[in-house]
Amino acid sequence: MTEKKTTVAKKTAAKKTAKKTTFKNSVKGKEKAEFKASRSYVTFSIITMAAEALIIVVLGIALTTISNGPKYVVDKDGNVTKVRQDKPAKHGDIKSNDHVEGNESNGVAFIWYVDMQCPACASMAPIVQALYEEYGDRVAFVTRNLLISSHQYARPAAYAVEAAGEQGYYWDMLMETFSKRNEWAYVSNEDLLKERLAEVFMSATEGKGDKEKFLADMTSGKYASKIEADERLVRDDGLNGTPTIFINGTNIDFTGGNESPIDMFAEEIEKALGKE
Repeated sequence: MTEKKTTVAKKTAAKKTAKKTTFKNSVKGKEKAEFKASRSYVTFSIITMAAEALIIVVLGIALTTISNGPKYVVDKDGNVTKVRQDKPAKHGDIKSNDHVEGNESNGVAFIWYVDMQCPACASMAPIVQALYEEYGDRVAFVTRNLLISSHQYARPAAYAVEAAGEQGYYWDMLMETFSKRNEWAYVSNEDLLKERLAEVFMSATEGKGDKEKFLADMTSGKYASKIEADERLVRDDGLNGTPTIFINGTNIDFTGGNESPIDMFAEEIEKALGKE
């Protein structure tokens, strides 16, 4: 009997020891599993954060590149595409949508900002024409728009000159619009304005222009973005008066002094050409 009790007691103790060992092993296994899972999560989080940071850096570089530097962009499939951008539109540069008369090869540009209804611009036009006749074989002459808000017909007149440019008569229409300013700038309504500007167009083209196309183009509104882009170039610099004139990027103040504007401009052009 005593022997039997001893054997039972030993078996019971062995079972308890086995259970404790199993429990300990189970706890340790669980702790190990949890540790591994935690370590995996931390590793995954670090990798994810690093990937996100890399993406942000790459996007930042891409945006900077597109706005300031090389004109290439890589899409999600790895395709490289060249991005077309104009050269920075400084006052001495010529933009891709500028109307250019004369010769660009010497790198000298006479750029004037005008409002077609501006009386001072109309007075300046014969001077610019004379400079063009003298220097057109060596200098690029560029006209851009800067509309004065108080001139109610400045915009349609600018559209009219742009529309004439579609048919190859930009410069002719520009000068004719200024020379005949009194014939259209003071009319009582826009219908009469269109009629008068069409007459100016036919005069500028010596009757060779397509009047119907001219009227359709002039009233289409398709030149609005071009004119607004012209205006931003000088308004960003706080310039609002017309005419505003640049020779090779230098704003020429022709309002003061005893020297005539044409002589002042000629002197600046000669300097730009390297003769002084």
